[in-house]
Amino acid sequence: MVDRVGRKTQLAGSTAGAALFAACFAFASSQVAAVAAACLFNAVAVGAWASLDCLSAESFPTLLRGTALAVLAAVGRLGSTAAQLYNSLLVGLALPVSLLLLTSAAMMLLASVLAALLPRETARAALDDTCATAADDSGTELE
Repeated sequence: MVDRVGRKTQLAGSTAGAALFAACFAFASSQVAAVAAACLFNAVAVGAWASLDCLSAESFPTLLRGTALAVLAAVGRLGSTAAQLYNSLLVGLALPVSLLLLTSAAMMLLASVLAALLPRETARAALDDTCATAADDSGTELE
């Protein structure tokens, strides 16, 4: 599906879907509705991760790809750690769980908008092999 729809489109659509199902989970009035919303959230989140992995790997020239993905993974782990600290702060404030879920939904909706604004779609595009070809495409040098 990532190849047919495109990485940007799937990332934006999947994160928007995840935001929708997180909001549905926040307002679920029964256990069945909560489980259904959680399952649907997980299903579309997997699509977002798949497209993000493709888009991330294809955004860097071959010579930088491994290092760039390692940096992205490290920054992602730092972000995950910071998110847990922030979430524990919010839980400590005794806020309703629905508000916490809506906060997550709002962040996913923001991610969807930002994904749609990404400058480059990599589906069916030739990938840069060197920094020089990447510089030719963007107009800036990457040395």
